[in-house]
Amino acid sequence: MGIDASAVIADTASRGASDPWVRRVVHSLDAERQKSGHGWRRGRIEVVIASGKLAHATSRQNRESIQTHGLDWRLMGGARGIAGSTAPEVEGIYLDTIDAISFFTRMPDDDPDVWIVDAEGIWLETGPEGFLFTSEPIPASRLRLADPREVPGYVESRTRRHW
Repeated sequence: MGIDASAVIADTASRGASDPWVRRVVHSLDAERQKSGHGWRRGRIEVVIASGKLAHATSRQNRESIQTHGLDWRLMGGARGIAGSTAPEVEGIYLDTIDAISFFTRMPDDDPDVWIVDAEGIWLETGPEGFLFTSEPIPASRLRLADPREVPGYVESRTRRHW
């Protein structure tokens, strides 16, 4: 007889099993179980609902696709990921605050785009390395291409790299 994760989580958190947060935590745990045999393991799982604006950094080569389709890891094409990967690191879209995103803009050799995301109501969870991501694609209607001057540390880091 298996243990019903949703019942345990709901009882522990004093919420009902149909609560949206409980359902999202169970979804995250199910994904963890499916990937655990492939070396994909998180030290902790945090599940939160976002509010306000967040940011995503990606190759400029993805700009046209993002303007058309939004942010969708299933459409990752020939452009490498921000950390140099040729395939998505997670089945999702990494998001961070506008103040912290410049960390990711220093990784690639080219000048990446930073997209401002209307993150209101988007579920986020921790990835295996601790960064937050959403497992849902983000439509283009919720995105705006940032001016590099809006991103603290971005312009300075790009200038230093080319000295």
